[in-house]
Amino acid sequence: MPLYSATPGLEIDANGCAEDEIDTDDDGVVDQRDQCPDTNAGEIVNKKGCSEAQIDEDATGR
Repeated sequence: MPLYSATPGLEIDANGCAEDEIDTDDDGVVDQRDQCPDTNAGEIVNKKGCSEAQIDEDATGR
């Protein structure tokens, strides 16, 4: 049985977080907006949740 928050109809997980509050990789960008969901801990990310290394996947520096 799902849990619900104080907002009627909004399901929450066992930690009390709604789906739009969960940040699995803890980069400061919630999963629903995170375009790079597997950022390594401690990396600085842009507003899309991607680090410089993830943006430059071909390692050209651009």
